[in-house]
Amino acid sequence: MNPSDVDWGYLRGALIALALSLGIGGALYFYSYDFADSASNAYRRHHARMIASRTRYQTLDEEERIIDEFLPKYRALESQGLIGREQRLDWIEKLREAARDVGLPSLRYSIAAQQEYEEGSGVSTGSFKIYASRMDLEMGLLHEGDLYAFLAQIDAKAAGRFSIKSCELKRVQPELDMSGTSANLTARCALDWLTLHKPTEAEAS
Repeated sequence: MNPSDVDWGYLRGALIALALSLGIGGALYFYSYDFADSASNAYRRHHARMIASRTRYQTLDEEERIIDEFLPKYRALESQGLIGREQRLDWIEKLREAARDVGLPSLRYSIAAQQEYEEGSGVSTGSFKIYASRMDLEMGLLHEGDLYAFLAQIDAKAAGRFSIKSCELKRVQPELDMSGTSANLTARCALDWLTLHKPTEAEAS
């Protein structure tokens, strides 16, 4: 076929239509690809936010569960005098009450300055530390049972907890005094009163 025989006017319209179709198709493809990519990015962002929100709520739920579980126990230990500052006045009051109730002929005591409890260094207590207040006792006893009764009463009634470091019994005289007013034995005991609290700024530094 001779090129001069081709109806270029007719083909021109067809070629223009084809070019437009290709252009529109390419534009639609590019737009659909770009839209899909944008939608995918938006989905990932939304999904990440949803996961972050879910994690945050799960963390809050876990924190609430921990508070509900452990706060009553913490308050109980606090009310018992184990958590917080040392309760020296309460200890002294309970010592005197126990000595009177048991009927000890004599009682002397001293309390040293509170120090960090070395034996508790391996215990995990978080931001708290274990402290000990050394109490030295010297008591007159009518018999050995007085010592047990005395320690049992202060253990039951005094604020806090104590550890018995040592106790030594000595007979005062060869013959027992049955009058009930004079000591037949003397006891020397060392107690460590234990408390937990956060260190002060001076101690922490």
